[in-house]
Amino acid sequence: MIERAEMKLSTNDFAFVNKRLTGEQEKMSKWTEKTSTIDKVDLYFLIAADQRLLGEYGKARQTLDLAIAIDPKNSNLLQIYSSLLAVMGDKDSALSYINKAIELYPLEDNYWHWKIDLEKERGIKG
Repeated sequence: MIERAEMKLSTNDFAFVNKRLTGEQEKMSKWTEKTSTIDKVDLYFLIAADQRLLGEYGKARQTLDLAIAIDPKNSNLLQIYSSLLAVMGDKDSALSYINKAIELYPLEDNYWHWKIDLEKERGIKG
């Protein structure tokens, strides 16, 4: 099942990820009008990944929403968002987002594999 892909962090790992997240958030607080779109999206992605590792799924979703608002045609962001939605239990929305990623970049095998896994989870044959 998709939920089993989530891992549990040891106390040391939790502390490390939490410290890294704090550093990432400090970098974000130093953005200026000259900060590039790519740098913003990359940092949002890193923050969301750490929030997810810490089990802060709602915060990770909000952070990815910010990244997607900046770069809505970033298929990697859409796939990661799809994965997060699935872990949160929203398989229908997860399937919608992986379909958007596939529309943008249909040659990415991993997207197709993820879609198949989602469909199996939802009980769809195809």
